[in-house]
Amino acid sequence: MKRVYLGKTRKIRSISIDSDIIIDIPALKVLQTKHNLTKEEERYFKRCEISLQTLSLAFASKVNLIGTEIVKKELSYFPILRSLYDRVFDKEIPLSSEVKRLAIMYMEKRKIKPADSFILASISVGKIDCFLSWDREHMVNAEVNKIVKEINKERNLPMPLIITPNDFLQRIILSPERTICFFRDPIPQKFHPRFYPSKQLL
Repeated sequence: MKRVYLGKTRKIRSISIDSDIIIDIPALKVLQTKHNLTKEEERYFKRCEISLQTLSLAFASKVNLIGTEIVKKELSYFPILRSLYDRVFDKEIPLSSEVKRLAIMYMEKRKIKPADSFILASISVGKIDCFLSWDREHMVNAEVNKIVKEINKERNLPMPLIITPNDFLQRIILSPERTICFFRDPIPQKFHPRFYPSKQLL
């Protein structure tokens, strides 16, 4: 069989996710009960499905799911979301003094919201490989990536991959050993992993 070269890969061993992805899971259940969705609801329904696919893939792989105190706090006002947080994450990055110092550096360099700065600092200090979020305005954009990369380099911290679930799914394969391999560019759909929704999320 002819081997296909898809480009350089990056192994993803740990993932953290934003609160918006957690929120999408119960929202999907609600939308599934509705018959006549508006166009806006249809778009959100598709996003919720991608969030479920992303989390299900993480459960099916050998990746470590790591939470942050800030995301937990954001979800703690709603018992169903807090319960889902506890089921999703294996471990949690504490809000240490190092995380706080780094977050302040992010805020001083650019007007990043405090909560977002603490999340980005947590995943950087925790040396998380990948952070998933739908928030293109405040988190997943070139300017934020540039600032985080510059400051992390100064402090000898690794640069996490900050990406939306949709872009993430388009750039990964799941190896036979259940390792997630990330590619810089989108790969053909025939190589995309196939999996079923995790029972832990239903």
